[in-house]
Amino acid sequence: MGLSNKNKMNWQRFFVNSIVDLIMRHQRSFLLAMIALLFVLFFAGGPGLYSLRSIKYAWNFGHIIFFCLLVGFLLSEFKLLITRPLLQQLALILLMSVVVGGSVELIQSGLSRNPDLGDMWRNAIGALLGFVLFSRARVKWSLISYSLSVAVVLILIAFQVKPLLIFLVDEAAARKEFPLLSSFEHDRELSRFDGSADYSFSEVRSVDGVRSLKVITDLKRFSGISLKNFPRDWSGYGQLKFDIYSVAEENIELIVRINDVTHGYRRRQRYDDRFNHMFVLQSGWNEVDINLSEVESAPVKRSMNMADIERVEFFVTSEPAVRTFYLDHLRLLP
Repeated sequence: MGLSNKNKMNWQRFFVNSIVDLIMRHQRSFLLAMIALLFVLFFAGGPGLYSLRSIKYAWNFGHIIFFCLLVGFLLSEFKLLITRPLLQQLALILLMSVVVGGSVELIQSGLSRNPDLGDMWRNAIGALLGFVLFSRARVKWSLISYSLSVAVVLILIAFQVKPLLIFLVDEAAARKEFPLLSSFEHDRELSRFDGSADYSFSEVRSVDGVRSLKVITDLKRFSGISLKNFPRDWSGYGQLKFDIYSVAEENIELIVRINDVTHGYRRRQRYDDRFNHMFVLQSGWNEVDINLSEVESAPVKRSMNMADIERVEFFVTSEPAVRTFYLDHLRLLP
């Protein structure tokens, strides 16, 4: 016979209270364990190179949490810090975040992990958050001063959260719009691209909608853009199509590169392990059609994994002048 609703609620309340009591009685040990775990995760674990943007960016919030907890521990255990005046506490805490955070970045670079100067800023935000939450000196602040301090920290955190929200919204939209890879109609789509060329949305030319992606190359040997954030399962589709407008009066050569995740993980970016094809662009609009069966068979020693495509690049090589082109309506077709 099952428990009554009242008994279930009592058991739930007992369980929650037991957990809370356990944490309170072992608060110091729990805090140290969390700090130690987060510190280890700076150097081990975490998202892979080809994980979603949102997952990689969210992982960086560990810096804020770590330094918040670390400051909380320092402000509860070290009397020399606790008894100092407010501004001295703040200065020492920020200095600590720079020293510890800088050391973490140096160690990460030595372990072939990617250091990020943005992490130093997140370290400082975490330290400030810990300061306003745990500093005993805050009881001496006026209500207005403390409220303003909390507001400043929350605003700084909000600026960190904003890109994550953009990534989450765009990833959801990309899944919904697929097999359209980019229409270039929404500002959030710009985060799907990167590259050495200068690129931005433009309403000067388009074949679908009102905008396209304007790309201005430089004089480097390889200059262009990469589409790196999109649904990766291209199995079941037969063509990659896009429209591209060349401003140059003469013909120019555009290279399109496509590769899967295996190419980066296991094949070490070998030229013969990806799709590379040169297209001659005439002045004005060009419609480019790529047969995906050719993409699948492009690697010399294997077949491309069409269910795990990682990147599409568009670039020029050794052009004698800066080139401008407009990319539009990038999509897959059956």
